[in-house]
Amino acid sequence: MRDSFSQSIALKNKSSLFIGLGAIIILMTALISPLIPLAFLVLFILLAIIKNYRIGTMFMIILSFTNFAAQKFSESYHAMLFVTTITIFSFALSYLRGNTTVRGVKDLNLLFVIFGIWAFLSGVLAIDHSLWVENIYWMIRVFVLFYLIHNSFSTKDEIFLLFKIIVLSLFLSCFISFLLLGGTSFKNLLSLFVTRFAGAALDPNYYAMTVAGTIPLAFILTIKEKYLVIKLFWIFTVLFFIFSVIISQSRTGLLSISVVFAYTLFYLIRRKRKEVFIIIIPIVIIIIALPPFVWSRLSLFLNSILTGARGDISMIHRFILLNSAVDVFIKNTVFGVGLGNFQVHAAHYTSHPMIAHNTYLEIASGLGLLGLIPFLLILYRGFNMPGKLISDSNMGELAWGVRAAFLGMLTSLFFLSVPFKLDLWVMLALASIFGKSSNNDSK
Repeated sequence: MRDSFSQSIALKNKSSLFIGLGAIIILMTALISPLIPLAFLVLFILLAIIKNYRIGTMFMIILSFTNFAAQKFSESYHAMLFVTTITIFSFALSYLRGNTTVRGVKDLNLLFVIFGIWAFLSGVLAIDHSLWVENIYWMIRVFVLFYLIHNSFSTKDEIFLLFKIIVLSLFLSCFISFLLLGGTSFKNLLSLFVTRFAGAALDPNYYAMTVAGTIPLAFILTIKEKYLVIKLFWIFTVLFFIFSVIISQSRTGLLSISVVFAYTLFYLIRRKRKEVFIIIIPIVIIIIALPPFVWSRLSLFLNSILTGARGDISMIHRFILLNSAVDVFIKNTVFGVGLGNFQVHAAHYTSHPMIAHNTYLEIASGLGLLGLIPFLLILYRGFNMPGKLISDSNMGELAWGVRAAFLGMLTSLFFLSVPFKLDLWVMLALASIFGKSSNNDSK
């Protein structure tokens, strides 16, 4: 009786506390500023992250799959920096208290060290040190994100939860952007084709890369979901993602998604799964829904790759940049010209110097073989680690989802220079979790 009485008193005290706090927030909002609720929300998030660093890691993942997946966005810079700093502080407190241990990745630790050290030392070769410093920051940020994810999650349920968080984060941010841009009106919908829809990101190609890495996760959620209503929602997210890439007119996105679909069909047919029809339907929808001018852009792109024919202005400029990156790499094969400094040397080849639009050549020209080899090995290990568990009855489907997502992003890297894109490294971290699980199973 005493225990139940004390519990009821404690419950009433908590209720009174929340009611009182709510009344104070409402009063302050009315008298001081409408931003007061936002300030309290930030405070609550701050306290929650300090209490449990895993919450901070989840927020970092959410930011990575919204507009914050783009590398150069001022608001994302400050938000991500804030959450990252607090999460590192919380993780350090947990470690000092003995509540957690720091776990590395046996297959990747040495590669990270080699790549990171040479990226730092390449500053000696850099002409534009502001570009070098900027890329060093991006590199450190993704390294921190990788190890926080690797040390925060490990079980099947936690990975499945991350799948939901990733898909919902991208879907909500993009669907809201779609509505704000007037997607409910047919007239405005046509204008989205002209302006190239980019979700909440800065660039439609960056957005399409993120979608290519998210569709496999949404597909796994569709397969695993037991309730029909929720299953239909996940199917809708897949269809919306496909539609959004179509109106983005991103040739990079369409090719990456095509690779993901081909890999998915191979996986399902090989295992004689009924879900093969779920993946065939979106393919048919893509073929039917693609407007003629998108087919024209895509065919022009493929024709130029296969035959060497001249494409549109964008493609011609990209080919110039690619050839320039190859030439810079040949002239600086071992050491490169400094991390992020290819675009400085591109001025010798074109009047419009830019990044290489190919991550592999961007790293090759910037860091030479000393940076390219560990970078390629990191990506190879990331793709290979989930493969050990694909046949596992417990983790197999989740492992396949991460591998398919990573494959879609690796395809996009042939057309984009984003070696330190946040969502790419989230997938790499998830892949490392499966590598950890397979190592535990083998012991």
